Amino acid sequence: MVVGGSAIEIYTGGSYVSGDIDYVADSREAIARVLRRWGFKEEGKWFSKKTWSLFVDVMETHGTGSRRLSRVIITKVGPFRIAAIEDLLVKRMREAISWQGREEAFDQAVLLARHADSVDWKYVEFFASKENWLPQYRRLRREGKDRVGRRPGRSRATG
Repeated sequence: MVVGGSAIEIYTGGSYVSGDIDYVADSREAIARVLRRWGFKEEGKWFSKKTWSLFVDVMETHGTGSRRLSRVIITKVGPFRIAAIEDLLVKRMREAISWQGREEAFDQAVLLARHADSVDWKYVEFFASKENWLPQYRRLRREGKDRVGRRPGRSRATG
């Protein structure tokens, strides 16, 4: 399953650029074998290929969110699963709230909210209520509908 910033990049059609692919799998070694066959070299936790300016981070599955809400995308080389927009929103909101001054995480959440065709807002609101960030959730909903023109991934101070 593609997760993290690379999933945000896919959902937003490149409006946000991650620079790497974050991939979660039941077996890291199974994915590593495929990447090696494709010419990737393992460098610590990363895989890279000299002819591509891309890094792949493969992690073992560790509670990646709702499989029901995740999506399958069909490509020329086959299908792959991508994390649910809702789980990406929840994770970015957690980061924005728990890391002082973490506007970039909130900006990513807003960007996702703007580009999301069908978000299960009740799912996101459940976590907002459970984790005591309802005011930030309301701001996300408002800014996701209203914000235009700001570049993704830039803080308010520099944006």
